[in-house]
This record gives sequence, structure tokens and C-alpha cells, in this order.
Amino acid sequence: MQEALRLLGQRAYSRWGMSEALRRRGYAEAEIAECLERLTDWGYIKDDEFARDRIAHYRNKGKGREYVFGRLLENGLPEEDIRRYLEEWYPWTEEYRLARQIAEKRLSQTENPSRKEKMRVLRYLAQSGFTEEAIRACGYAEEDT
Repeated sequence: MQEALRLLGQRAYSRWGMSEALRRRGYAEAEIAECLERLTDWGYIKDDEFARDRIAHYRNKGKGREYVFGRLLENGLPEEDIRRYLEEWYPWTEEYRLARQIAEKRLSQTENPSRKEKMRVLRYLAQSGFTEEAIRACGYAEEDT
């Protein structure tokens, strides 16, 4: 229990993430289960709050919904819950707005950006985990074809 509290003092964990951290440190499954039950009862581990914080963090870093989905999945959250969290805390409209904002900022450095520069920005958005729909909504994919 002390080790779990120490870990929580450093950063937030999902229920699965905490179980993995304790497992790597050699704790028995029974100890882990009891510890997780207590931490959950005490309100120290809440997957929904963990997801909300992570979504806000990645959104503020300019990451798209696909990136966020993958990171939450890596933290052991169920796909169904992740989809629900994203709909609530990172709706499609917000992803579209953020993708457009990033594209405009990157392209504003050039007075008349070429097709190649626009495509570079679209690739950047894709690598940042933005959905195809959000990238298309930026409006640069069909230009100059």
C-alpha cells in the first residue's frame, strides 16, 4: 500500500496502470487486488478522472483523438469507456477546430504556401493523431489538384 501511495504522489494512474506498476515491483496478485480495492474506495484511483486529465493534457499538446485513444488504450482503459470519454471531453468539433488552428498557425509563416508545404502540414496532423475527417476539414487536401 505504501508503494502505491508513493507512486500516486508522483503522477496519476489508471487502475490497470497501478496494477502493472505494482506487478513490476514484485507484489503478489492478492496484494495488488486488495490495494486497488482500497485505493478505489478511498477515491485515489478513478479511471474517469485519469482519462479526463490525460485527454486535456494531450489536447493541449496538439494531439488528435486517434493519438489520445491509443494512449488511453495503452493505460488499460476499455475501448468502450475511451470512446465515451472522448465524446464527452474531446468532441469531434473540438478536434476539427484544433486541427484547423494548428494548420493555420504552421502555414501562416509563409505568405503563399505551396502545395508541398500544405501537404507537409497535413502529414504533421496525421502523425499527431488527428482523424482523416479532421484533416480533411482543414480544407487543404483538395486544393491545387
